[in-house]
Amino acid sequence: MQMRPALGPDSEPVRDAFALLQKSERKRQQRCLVEGLSNVLAALEAGVCIYILATDEYDTSVFAKTTAHIINSRASAKISDTKTPPGIYAVCKIPNVAPQKLERAFILDALSDPGNVGTIIRSAHAFGFDAVYLLPNSADPWSGKVLRSCAGYAFRVPIIEVESLSDLPSIPMLATVMDGSTSLQELSLSNTLSQPHAWVIGNESHGISEPMLAKSQVQIRVEMSDVAESLNAAVVAGICAYHSYIMSDSA
Repeated sequence: MQMRPALGPDSEPVRDAFALLQKSERKRQQRCLVEGLSNVLAALEAGVCIYILATDEYDTSVFAKTTAHIINSRASAKISDTKTPPGIYAVCKIPNVAPQKLERAFILDALSDPGNVGTIIRSAHAFGFDAVYLLPNSADPWSGKVLRSCAGYAFRVPIIEVESLSDLPSIPMLATVMDGSTSLQELSLSNTLSQPHAWVIGNESHGISEPMLAKSQVQIRVEMSDVAESLNAAVVAGICAYHSYIMSDSA
């Protein structure tokens, strides 16, 4: 058993962590709060962890190189944004890392669902993408919901929030739309996916904005059976990412 007194909800480390549940504080401090053991371990591996907060069920001695505070159950409930607090958290620096190269990327155009954003970040990591760009009105990539849905991979893929289309990189952009003039299968038969490119994924309800469509080189449709009307944005992104991966691997 760990004998240090447990910190309560009004202690300074807990108050500082609680503040990071607000987007404005995350942006101001360039810090985020992750929860759950797997996410904490991912933050430690990435070298972005500032300090850890954990209930006494966790052996914090294994985090010897990082400051760790024991907290009580009331403090744990205060800083968790889940119904069942996991009991372990980390206050982390938000990485500010530019991609070392830019051959495959995602551009998220006002993608508002945190689960979709997190899943796309996870796909980006799985299929060797170099960056994920988020245009305004996209879900905050450093919110608890996004960080949980991407299982800690937000610390392994450069995530870049941009203010306008002019801030996007000069790379061919492939817009995913229901009525695209080119099918994904046709695109895969060309050499487009063996060259640098970025997939554009639009808002769940309104799709890709007109200015973003105008900036894109090709409009791509993902074909499916007649029994379905549409695909989830994160599913489309995963399918496209896989095609990029296999085409680049075979190039």
